[in-house]
Amino acid sequence: MSRTQTRFLAAAPEKVWDVLSTPSLWPAFADDVQSFTVVGEAGLVGPGAARQLRLGDKVQVLPSARVRGSIHALTAPPATVTALETDAVLEWTQAQPGGGTSQRYELTPQGSGTLLTRRTESTGPLAAAWWASLGGPLSHDLSPVAARIVAMTGSNDPEAASAPLVIIAGGSGYLGSLLACDLLARGRDVRILTRSPRPGQPFEQLAWDGVTVGPWSEALRDPRGVDIVNLSGHRIGDSGGAAAMATLRTSRVNPTRALVEALRREGVIAKHWVQGSGVVLRSNPDEPPVTEASVQRAEGEELAGMASLVEAWEASAADAPANRLHFIRTGIVLGHDAAAFRALRAVATLGAGGALAGGKQWVPWIHEDDWLGIARAALDLEPGVSLPSGPVIAAAPHPARNAELMKELRRRVAPAGLGVPTPGPLLKLGTGVLGKDPAVLTGGVHATSTVLPAAGFAFRFETLPAALDDILG
Repeated sequence: MSRTQTRFLAAAPEKVWDVLSTPSLWPAFADDVQSFTVVGEAGLVGPGAARQLRLGDKVQVLPSARVRGSIHALTAPPATVTALETDAVLEWTQAQPGGGTSQRYELTPQGSGTLLTRRTESTGPLAAAWWASLGGPLSHDLSPVAARIVAMTGSNDPEAASAPLVIIAGGSGYLGSLLACDLLARGRDVRILTRSPRPGQPFEQLAWDGVTVGPWSEALRDPRGVDIVNLSGHRIGDSGGAAAMATLRTSRVNPTRALVEALRREGVIAKHWVQGSGVVLRSNPDEPPVTEASVQRAEGEELAGMASLVEAWEASAADAPANRLHFIRTGIVLGHDAAAFRALRAVATLGAGGALAGGKQWVPWIHEDDWLGIARAALDLEPGVSLPSGPVIAAAPHPARNAELMKELRRRVAPAGLGVPTPGPLLKLGTGVLGKDPAVLTGGVHATSTVLPAAGFAFRFETLPAALDDILG
């Protein structure tokens, strides 16, 4: 069992190394680590000097998970630093009966920054047990780790430091948090607007109610100017019905209007406004392909309510005071912790996860890293990409049928599974019991972008097998 992730850091490899190789700093940048302590040493090599790791060091690794962390501390032997190349490689391995866990960091120079790759792996006959106790807890998203390390290096890219302040509404959600950490790791200054600020986050949070203009609007006066990223909205797919649709609508329209009103009151014109939106899923798998030029509304369709939602969602930002306005129509996001992906993976993991509701529906999927690339392109942060104002479909160039998606998932997470198809009525019954909206799984659309290739954007993950190998590898 393993997970590999790579993130860009706006700091030179030697500065990243200084943080990474100092055991006392690990709890500060890795919130999954409670302690990372060299066994039998005080941790200092001189007056006030931080002790850095050496090849062969024995290290007590304690994950933050309370119960698992306590059990692990009582039963597990120390880990050993098994590879160390200054400014380049750091690896520790904890051998256990029946296998063990290792974590490897690799630093690769890229321009004035660093590509940081982390691979966590549990091996042996008891790999599942070691993954549950140590590997899994220490392999959560690398994005906040990257953001904290950059802050700890004290690196200061003058160009990034003078760039507009990025304000992300809905930034405590899945994509918002990913983007916030990605931008921080690249040296940008970020503020999150959230109804429920949480302690310990790597980004600064501003409280708001998503309806009214409040003290948070003072951030709009930043002398560097502001970029707005609006990802506000209750998560799609949690439930269906008229009441849920009304909640989805107000949770998107009201915050958007509050942002527009705040900019007007402050007399500010945003440099970029990146508006969240969605690809409309339809009930007929034989609908013609969709691009940015297609009409989203499908009159008379079972899923026309979603088309109406997206229409209102985008219309609420149409008059936003901004030099550039982008509508990112996001498909089904594939990522280790993405809600839709986790649901699909859970079905496939049962071993009987065959095609859902016939399997003919097209899945407009996108790897989370490519979604981040599109968001950066909308903020003019992707070299060589010039994204015009207007809608852009955030979906990979090769959509897959649901049957193909489930087959590829099952092959990776439950190769011995039977792949028994799940008919539509049974799927609706099951999602109804769980309080979920079956439309997210039964609907589909063959959606691809013509805007992105014309703008010079290149997907990292064009095919479904490549995306799944990256996420599940």
